[in-house]
Amino acid sequence: MVDNDNKADSERPDIKGLFLVSTALIALLVGMSIYSNSQYGIKAELIGTFAIVAALILVGIYIEHDKNHHDPIINLSLFKNNKLTLSIIIYYAIPGVFTGINLLNIFFLQDVLHFSADKTGMFMILYGIGAFIAIIACGKTYNHIGPKKLFVISLLIHSAGVASLLWVHLGSPIYVIILAYILMGLGGGLGANCAQTTALMDFDEHQMLKGSVIWNINRQISFCVGAAFFTMLFNLFCMNAHFQNADAYHLTYLIAVLIGIFTLIFIVKRQKVTL
Repeated sequence: MVDNDNKADSERPDIKGLFLVSTALIALLVGMSIYSNSQYGIKAELIGTFAIVAALILVGIYIEHDKNHHDPIINLSLFKNNKLTLSIIIYYAIPGVFTGINLLNIFFLQDVLHFSADKTGMFMILYGIGAFIAIIACGKTYNHIGPKKLFVISLLIHSAGVASLLWVHLGSPIYVIILAYILMGLGGGLGANCAQTTALMDFDEHQMLKGSVIWNINRQISFCVGAAFFTMLFNLFCMNAHFQNADAYHLTYLIAVLIGIFTLIFIVKRQKVTL
């Protein structure tokens, strides 16, 4: 009976950890959403700031919880694995960035360029075609080129696609937008597929379950954070009287390009990391 009780305790779900992680994520997303609408008054700005700070505090509490819990819901020690960590970074820098940029660009195309909704949606077909080609290419070249080089290539292509949006304005040729979505599709498909393949490659059967939890949570969070972060940036730029609506879009796109470049520099400098 004692052995059974101990086994039951060891298999008990990490309810506290789940609460901390969920609450931190909610606070972060709500904080960014509220803070982006701070033009409604100082109270909104204070509430948004408080929510973001609360999220950071909850993350700190979870780090301590992870150290003392025998089976935390997110095992932070797994982040010592270079392949998992780098794949997570890539997922924020490519699919996460694209989620936010594409959301904004939908409004940019309709509000600034006066495109119809169906014409705007057609560009996602180009993105899908590019992603499909990239996924096939990744499968054929992964073992020959290796994930690190593929990550670099995907960041270059995806960042070039986002950078192309900087040249999109009222009256600009449509092929610029076509080029942007094809490049983002190629870079996005290559980066996401390579990260998906690489993330859990080193894990044994015992670690695979916990690693899968981290990876699946990361995928969902990256999309949410990408959308909330770039929407917040755009709204903050719109609050500045010096920026017109189109300028706010382009400045947000520029930040996205810089995120890709900084991630690229980070990967290139990690020459000692074996992937």
